[in-house]
Amino acid sequence: MHFPTIDPQLLFFLSRRAPTKQNLLCHESSAIETILNHPDFDQSEDTNNRTTLPYSSPSFSFFTPRPPRISLVLERTSSMGEGHRWTAVKRALFRLFQLLPSGAEVSVVTFGKEARTDLPPTPVRDGEREGLHGRVPRKTLPDRLGCLYCALNLTLESMQEQEGAAVLLLTGSPRRPQLLGALAAAAAARDAAVFPVVFPAADAFPEVVSRLAAAAGGKAYAVAEEGASVVETAGRLTDVFLDILRRTGAGNAQKVHHSSHPASAAEFAGTFTLASDNDHGGGARSTVTLSVDDEERVERFDLTSPSGGRRRDGGVGERGRLFAKFEDGMVVYSHRGGEDEEGIWTYRAKLYPQSNGIASPASPPSVSVDVVTVESGPSSDSPSVSLESFTSAGTEEVDVYKQPVVIYARLTQGSHLPVLRARVR
Repeated sequence: MHFPTIDPQLLFFLSRRAPTKQNLLCHESSAIETILNHPDFDQSEDTNNRTTLPYSSPSFSFFTPRPPRISLVLERTSSMGEGHRWTAVKRALFRLFQLLPSGAEVSVVTFGKEARTDLPPTPVRDGEREGLHGRVPRKTLPDRLGCLYCALNLTLESMQEQEGAAVLLLTGSPRRPQLLGALAAAAAARDAAVFPVVFPAADAFPEVVSRLAAAAGGKAYAVAEEGASVVETAGRLTDVFLDILRRTGAGNAQKVHHSSHPASAAEFAGTFTLASDNDHGGGARSTVTLSVDDEERVERFDLTSPSGGRRRDGGVGERGRLFAKFEDGMVVYSHRGGEDEEGIWTYRAKLYPQSNGIASPASPPSVSVDVVTVESGPSSDSPSVSLESFTSAGTEEVDVYKQPVVIYARLTQGSHLPVLRARVR
C-alpha cells in the first residue's frame, strides 16, 4: 500500500516552537509526521516480517438512551364518577400527554370488575398527543367494585421484557386491594416503579396501597378533593403527575406560575416571567393553560410577549402563529416550535357571563392560569439514533492497494442532530 510523502508546504505553516499540545506531546512533530512515523505505516522495503491480516467487514456498535415508559392504570368504577372526579382526571391526563417528552412510550389500561387495554404501548409524537389522550374513556362504568389485581397484572404482563417502566395507578375504590404483595414482587422483577394516586385523601387512604408503592420503588399520593372545584382538583392531579415525571426521569417540566381568579370576574389579567437565571426559565418551551368550569365561557384569552407581540386565541403574533386549543374546560397555548422569549409575559382573559345553576356551595367554580415550562432539548419527533456509513471512493470501484479508501460514519439523532462524543468501531 502506498502512502503519500509529506508536502513541504504543509510544514511551512507549522510553528514547532509554539506552546501547543501537539508540539508538547509529539516532540514538535506535525500531525502528519506523527502518523506516518508510526510502525503501522512503515514503508521500508523489508517485507519478510510483515503479516497479512485477513479482511473482515467493519462493525459498528453504539448505545442509545432508553425512552421513558409510562403505563397508566385507571379505575373506572362508579366511585370514580362521583362528583367531578372523572372530569378532573381527564383534564389532568390531557396535561400529562402534553408534557410527556417526544419518543416516550405510554400505555393505558382501565378497569372496573374487569381490566382492558385501551392503548397498547405507543410512542408519543407531537402531532399525535391529542389522539393518544382520546383513547382515555370519556365516562366511567356502572361497576361498584374494581379488580385492581387484574389491571396491574395485565399491565405488568404487557411489559414483557421492557423493563424500567413507571406505572401510574389512579384508584378510588373503597375495596381493599388483594394480592398486592405478589404484584409488588412482579413489578420489582421488571424494574417497574408503581405510583398509586388515590381518591379520597386523608383518613380513607389505604395503607396497603402505600406499602405497594414502597415495595415497588415508587411513591403514593393522596388527592384532597373535599370542597374543591373541578379546576382545583385537576390542578392538584397535574402537580402529582409533574412530580411523578420528575421522579422517573420521564420529563423535565416544572410549573413556574399559578394564579386563581374568581369565576364571577368578567375580565382579569396577570403576568409571569421567563428568565434565563432560573433553572426552568428562559430558553424553555412553555405551556400556558387557562382552566375554567366550561371552556365555552371563554370569550378571549390573549398572551403578550415581552417584546409586545400579542398572541390571541387563534390569532397571529409577531413571532408567528400560535394557536390555542380548547379542550374540555381548558384553553391551552402550547409552544413547541422553539424557545420562548425571555422576560415578563402578560395574559388577559375575558369571560362570558356565568350561567345560573353552575355555582355550588360545596365546590364553587374557579378559574386558574398556570404556566409549565420544559427545558429545551433536541427537536425531534423521536429520539431514535441512526448510523450512516460511506467511503471516500463513493460508488466508484478502486484498487485499495493504489488508492487508500477512508471509511466514514455519520451518527445523528432525529433528522439531523449530530451525536457528540460517540464511539464507532
